[in-house]
Amino acid sequence: MTSEEWNTIDTQLDGILSTVAFATRPVSFPDALLGMSSGFGREMRVYLQTTRIALAATDSTRRGTLQGRAEAHRQKAGEYLGRLESAVKSGTAPAGGNDD
Repeated sequence: MTSEEWNTIDTQLDGILSTVAFATRPVSFPDALLGMSSGFGREMRVYLQTTRIALAATDSTRRGTLQGRAEAHRQKAGEYLGRLESAVKSGTAPAGGNDD
């Protein structure tokens, strides 16, 4: 990967991270959804950081392992997002309040 490609990807990852941080601010959610919002933000941050580390890995075996870990966090973030969207669409908070 060239340094220009790396800089472009790194900038995109930073942009996504900033968007996630802004979108998951506690002030944006009622108390009942804070756990899911926090979980989504946490999983996305770990996903993005693990992706960044995987891209920088020179060993293909390590890169593959890291990509697998990143994918697991992306899937978990997707689950949180799906539950948040469902709660917003239905207008109901999940049972038990916070889901963190």
